[in-house]
Amino acid sequence: TAKDQDPLAFSSTYRKIIKQTMELRQNFIIYLYTLFYIAHTKGHPVMRAMMLEFSEDEETHGLEQQFMVGDAIMVCPVLEKNARSVRCYLPRETIWYDFYTAEVFEANPPNSQPGKQGRGKRNCEKQSTKRKKRTS
Repeated sequence: TAKDQDPLAFSSTYRKIIKQTMELRQNFIIYLYTLFYIAHTKGHPVMRAMMLEFSEDEETHGLEQQFMVGDAIMVCPVLEKNARSVRCYLPRETIWYDFYTAEVFEANPPNSQPGKQGRGKRNCEKQSTKRKKRTS
């Protein structure tokens, strides 16, 4: 019933979580509306395989446990019970930001040797949603 869904029917702990979730939804609503408009007018999928956005990076071709929402948000979901972190692949020559903390994750940072530092899988503690900025 509607009364069961009213945030005031929950404890203060759950009300805080509900409020944060609703604010997060509001932050993404314009981006999502834009993605759905593009999907309608151009046929581009809203949720995309990594390979679709990074076709030049062959290591993205077999990724099955992470995906993009549009061209700017990477999702690396937690798929194991009680997991405290996830490992995700950062495509070459990109910079990513943790949505909640703005921590920078850089793939192939300047002056790095190929195969070292930023390339490959990374542990992404706590949150798994990243925003990206292409460097090229």
